[in-house]
Amino acid sequence: MLTKANVSLTTLDIGGHHKNRELLTATIGGASAIIFMVDTLDTQRFEEAASGLHALSVTKGLEGVPFLVPGNKIDCPGASTWLLGVF
Repeated sequence: MLTKANVSLTTLDIGGHHKNRELLTATIGGASAIIFMVDTLDTQRFEEAASGLHALSVTKGLEGVPFLVPGNKIDCPGASTWLLGVF
């Protein structure tokens, strides 16, 4: 946990593989915001990322929670900007 002034931030870094989804749903309750990072170089997993994001967006207890969907590695040669119009 990181605390600065009156703001506390707790982060969980959970990979996007299917084996981690159960862990994610067990620990996500009570979140104030979700940052869903997408690897812009791994275009073969875009559909999986979209499916995972959708599943999170309809998860009980996350109603009204804001989502931020940044793409990492966007500055690398070969990075896809396709995600800009999807999420």
